[in-house]
Amino acid sequence: MLSKFIKAGIKIKTEADQYSLKNKLKVKAEVNIFPTENKGVDVKIPVGILGATGSVGQQFIHLLRDHPFFEITALAASERSAGKTYREAVTWFLSTPMPDFVENMTVHACEPNLPCRIVFSGLDASVAGP
Repeated sequence: MLSKFIKAGIKIKTEADQYSLKNKLKVKAEVNIFPTENKGVDVKIPVGILGATGSVGQQFIHLLRDHPFFEITALAASERSAGKTYREAVTWFLSTPMPDFVENMTVHACEPNLPCRIVFSGLDASVAGP
């Protein structure tokens, strides 16, 4: 495993550096990003989708609709869609029906501080930036 980091340009000069890197890797590997059980109720991670009204955003909604670890809590799109319900803002392209739970969600502008912990971006590269 260390050889991958050496190839990536991480310099390991001494045995202490190697030990330190192993410990850092071990600690990072032990971080659990998956939800935990809280009093018998599964806790899902709240996620948002940028570009939710576009075809890529719709694919994200389709893929995340019944996800065991994620719950869609924020939809964001262009300024002209912001403030509308998702049903009003979107022309649904997919052959599968729009999930009921997103129809009445309010679309946010693509700005920081959405009510979620993770965002999936379906934004065009020209809008998303470098």
